[in-house]
Amino acid sequence: MSFFPTIPVSDAEASAIARALHTMAACDGLHPKEIALIQAFSADLGEAPTPIEPEALAAALPREDLRLLCMKLALLVAHNEGGVSAAEKVLLGRYAAALELPEADMLALEEQVLDELVALSAPGSSSTP
Repeated sequence: MSFFPTIPVSDAEASAIARALHTMAACDGLHPKEIALIQAFSADLGEAPTPIEPEALAAALPREDLRLLCMKLALLVAHNEGGVSAAEKVLLGRYAAALELPEADMLALEEQVLDELVALSAPGSSSTP
């Protein structure tokens, strides 16, 4: 199974995810790696992401596959600058609760993200998150 399986995402859903990523990154101060990751995801949207509350995110992402994708990306943003801050942990928890993702699913997603980050930082890897 690939780290990011191919799933259909509408422009409105992509916008909601980009807004969640921006909110995640901004909750403890924007870092260059986070900005680059968000821009790579949202480059085709043509708009600057604005914050999104957990309830609005849940309404915008009705399918489980979209919710899992969003949280995987949010975890990637949170871990991308070297660790998850206290503010990011709180926001991740709020998003997970609103998206109705059980703690076990979040732990599994976080493990996948950490494994992917380790693989990307291994010698000979040509990709960076």
